[in-house]
Amino acid sequence: MLQESPVRSGAIAAYLTEGDGRRVGFFVPKRIGNAVERNRHKRHMREIYRKMKMKFPLGNIIFQMRESAGWDELCKDFEDCAERFARRSG
Repeated sequence: MLQESPVRSGAIAAYLTEGDGRRVGFFVPKRIGNAVERNRHKRHMREIYRKMKMKFPLGNIIFQMRESAGWDELCKDFEDCAERFARRSG
């Protein structure tokens, strides 16, 4: 079951559920461009998460892209999500 409310930051929303390890999923809806563009966004999100995964809590996280965004904006949004998750967990 997903948490009661997602962490939203700019172009992404992140949902966290409890889990033993780190599992992550990326979702880009069809309203954000064609398949090539959606796959590019997913590759960018995977790479950004890979570089800063230690900042995120353990568990299952689903990242949903809400609107098209560039690399710098996505980096900032992932940083904001990590900080908000840290504040929620105490």
